[in-house]
Amino acid sequence: MKGPKHAGGGPKGKKGFPMGDPKHQRLAIGGATRSYDAGNISKSKELEIKAEARRLLGEKRKAKLNKWAGGAK
Repeated sequence: MKGPKHAGGGPKGKKGFPMGDPKHQRLAIGGATRSYDAGNISKSKELEIKAEARRLLGEKRKAKLNKWAGGAK
């Protein structure tokens, strides 16, 4: 038996292929950083991509505590 001709992760003929597994989300975070560093995307686009990937991963970003703002002493 032959496999399907379209083996991408998205609809045939559409740009991109969002994957729901954690590996692809982590790769998206790293790819956004590399693209920003290379000058291919803006900082806001980088942050947008990272936020979406982290949301799908279920990560909670811990706010940095400032010792002057009632944080740990």
